[in-house]
Amino acid sequence: MASFGMSFTPVLLLRDYLLPLTKAYPFIGYKSIVMNRSKEENVAPTMKDDSPFGKLTEDLLIEIFIRIPITNWEQVSCVRKQWANLFRGECLWLAALNRAYPLASKTKSWIGPIRQGLSKRRYVALYISRNILGVDDTDIDEMLGHIYVFLNDQLQLSTMPASGILHGTLIDQLIVCGQSKEEAGELATKIWLALLDNLEDTKHTFTVLKSIAQEYDGFLPYPYSRPIKVQWKVFEKLFVDFRDLLDHSEYCDLIGIAKNKFQTIPYFSYPSTLFFFLEMALMKVMTILVLFVSVSSTLAQSNNGGHISIIVSETGLKFAKDYLIKKVITTTLPLQLPDIENKVKIPLIGKVRMGLSNIQIDAVHVQSSKMETRKDGIILSVLGATANLSMDWSYTYRASFFEISDHGDASVEVKGMNVRITATLVNDNGSLKIASRENDCTVKNIDIHINGGASWLYQGVVDAFQKMIISTVEKTVSTKIVEKMKKLDSFLQSLPKQRKIDDSAAVNLTFTGNPVLGNSSVEVDINGLFMPKGDDIKVAGSRSSSFFGGVNKRMVTISVEEGVFNSATLVYFNAKVMHLVMEET
Repeated sequence: MASFGMSFTPVLLLRDYLLPLTKAYPFIGYKSIVMNRSKEENVAPTMKDDSPFGKLTEDLLIEIFIRIPITNWEQVSCVRKQWANLFRGECLWLAALNRAYPLASKTKSWIGPIRQGLSKRRYVALYISRNILGVDDTDIDEMLGHIYVFLNDQLQLSTMPASGILHGTLIDQLIVCGQSKEEAGELATKIWLALLDNLEDTKHTFTVLKSIAQEYDGFLPYPYSRPIKVQWKVFEKLFVDFRDLLDHSEYCDLIGIAKNKFQTIPYFSYPSTLFFFLEMALMKVMTILVLFVSVSSTLAQSNNGGHISIIVSETGLKFAKDYLIKKVITTTLPLQLPDIENKVKIPLIGKVRMGLSNIQIDAVHVQSSKMETRKDGIILSVLGATANLSMDWSYTYRASFFEISDHGDASVEVKGMNVRITATLVNDNGSLKIASRENDCTVKNIDIHINGGASWLYQGVVDAFQKMIISTVEKTVSTKIVEKMKKLDSFLQSLPKQRKIDDSAAVNLTFTGNPVLGNSSVEVDINGLFMPKGDDIKVAGSRSSSFFGGVNKRMVTISVEEGVFNSATLVYFNAKVMHLVMEET
């Protein structure tokens, strides 16, 4: 018989949880739990062989066990061999699943490489999803838990698959269950980070992390490319939690791999990537300077208070233009247009009431576009675009004493659509704001294709609705652009003004001065200094010399003043992070 500590014995636990059942089952009382206690204090109480617990049915034992906290199940399963068998069986876990997660019975099975398991695995998956991943979405919570368990099982193997293959499996499972690529990437990264945080500090974990860190360093195709955050977490755990297990050669090897990995950060396609880069690059380890950090001595005259200057070149503006156009189209279509009605006089028939409904733009094809920078703002132009519309038509008219009506569908091809957007960026208390915005949309002509209807219908629709359709398209597109510009303005103003690095420091990310619009380039300045407890550090410093060539050869050029590094050193020195205490021996 197994022995347990005096304060948490399974017998005492059962006594506490059996009291509510004594009324329904009188022969089960806490007095029935007979305990033998040795005169020696280090022997825990046990249960006599003739205890009434031997008379209880398995169904009743299961009802008792699932009411005990899950943290004590391991102790309870060690009391009797019969009880251990119950914890190995399906019935107990099915009862526990229905009790703890009653909605689990309504969860449908899913397809994909990671399938739904038996009741025990489902219980574990739901427990992990709620308590570790913090997911409350009942549609995907169990699946995310199963993915976590699957990934954990793979990492426990003596020879684990490549982490890129595992990440691709996670992405495939999420996409096949209805998640978009972006959502799948975020969820997979969240699962990786949660699992890495909860790995035990064992020799096997050290071996697994070292194996992941030493894997192929090139760019893998989607979905096998591992997220930067996951790779950073692996090296963080190796250098912090397992530093003592690394010999000198392993340490130098991993440092070299880390410096090489984090030099290949992709182009900055949107501000959040830039902030993530700054967060990593300005960590107190200071093992930084990534491939795209270019510093330019020609910017040394800047005196507006910014210690980090970011210049988006013509190549970067072109990339941003293409990204914005694609993003606007994918998030806007299909675009619903208002219904249109009109009366038209048809020869030999008379007045006919016509209507167009369910009008929507299904597709837009951009032929050419350009982005210009002028003193009055940034101008984005889309030229010669085409669009495809679908709609329903109907008409009604009187012939003698009868009313004649018909309906059908039609398609419209919009040709020669030009869109022009002008925006001016200014500094608003440390944030970027779109001070003024103008937009204009014009359509050259349209082609209408009628499906069904009388012979006179086509010309009637053209006469009645051609100008109205053009006007509606121009007005609706302009209105939608205004909405998108307002959202972009809100996004720019919501960007964080500081970023916490750790408990000792944060980085000041406020914008200084208005953006400078040059010849096919845009420059913005950021304060960039480290802060202890939210206070700016005033330090002196000059701009570094240039590492790379001119700005036009790269999408983004970042100029970092020496003061940024001086402020980091001062903050961490004052926080006594850089102090080394030498003890006498």
